[in-house]
Amino acid sequence: MGLEGSLDAFSLSDIFQLLILTSKTGGLHLYRPGGAGSVHFTAGSVTAASSDDRRQTLARRLVGAGAVAEDALEAAVAAAGARPATSLVRALHDSGAVDPEALPGLLSEHVVDAVFDLLRWPDGDFSFLVGETSPDQLDGGVAADAVLAEARRRVESWSQLGALVPTPESVVSLSVVPPTDPVLSRDEWRLLALVDGRRPVRELVGLSGRGEYGVYAAVAALVERGLVVVGAADEGGGALLRRQRLLAGLEGPAVPAPEPPAAEPDVDTAETAEPDPDPDPDPADRDEPDPADPDEPDVDTAAWGQPASPTPERSYPSPVEAAPEGGAAAAVATLSRPVTVQPTLDRNAVLRLIAGVQGF
Repeated sequence: MGLEGSLDAFSLSDIFQLLILTSKTGGLHLYRPGGAGSVHFTAGSVTAASSDDRRQTLARRLVGAGAVAEDALEAAVAAAGARPATSLVRALHDSGAVDPEALPGLLSEHVVDAVFDLLRWPDGDFSFLVGETSPDQLDGGVAADAVLAEARRRVESWSQLGALVPTPESVVSLSVVPPTDPVLSRDEWRLLALVDGRRPVRELVGLSGRGEYGVYAAVAALVERGLVVVGAADEGGGALLRRQRLLAGLEGPAVPAPEPPAAEPDVDTAETAEPDPDPDPDPADRDEPDPADPDEPDVDTAAWGQPASPTPERSYPSPVEAAPEGGAAAAVATLSRPVTVQPTLDRNAVLRLIAGVQGF
């Protein structure tokens, strides 16, 4: 037996109640210009539903809830693409990619959201095909009367949410200074992770995979707690930036950051280093006295080979001229004491000076 008609003559609530009373199994299809939806029943339970048959609404909810790993999703998408008759949700379920404990709660929320959307259709046509099952149909279901009761309750409270979230194009921003320490549920945290001050509510619905009511209700609750703001896109962080800029007129100019020092050029020390002096110079190069020259002083050669001081040679007064009263003898006697040569003096020059005094 088939059932069909117009939503102008029979409301969706009336059709639901009829199918609940008769415990029918089959698929209820609804059509209107620009959209199509469906609800599948099995002996008084709703086993599948969608308010937009063109989209993978249940699969989007599973992905948005983090219930499907990416590699498993890629494999299921490839399988469904290769066989159009294969349901993506069924492929995920049969491969064990969906957490079996999370699936019943996600399915229940999904069918309620879909029926809520369909109840708000102002017009359209419907048809019921007895015995039809949905490709996305999974084991279990949700009691049809409970689904209808919750969907009706949402329709009645929808106008209250509209006072806080006016349109699907309303932009949501994080509040910079919440009034209290935030305490969030997992669903609220997942939603806040998508809020960037630019996305409208419509995009939040699509990204999260949740229905309009679920996202609107969550955003409205966050607005009431002061955690998000709805309105102009520059609210939230943008408002704080504007207020900080108001202080710029009372502040001095910014101090420029110092420039980093110029890098020292790399020098090859192997090319610039001077050669080490010969530790054992050639005796022929030494300034040795000539024994055949009677005028050459007899200088102690024990001090030869000492490196000369880098200080230039200086002229020193004669020991006789500098000697106190007592004459040259006193000066010669003074020379008999050890002579300490300062490291800044030219050792060879001092030795020649001593030799000259001794021959005086």
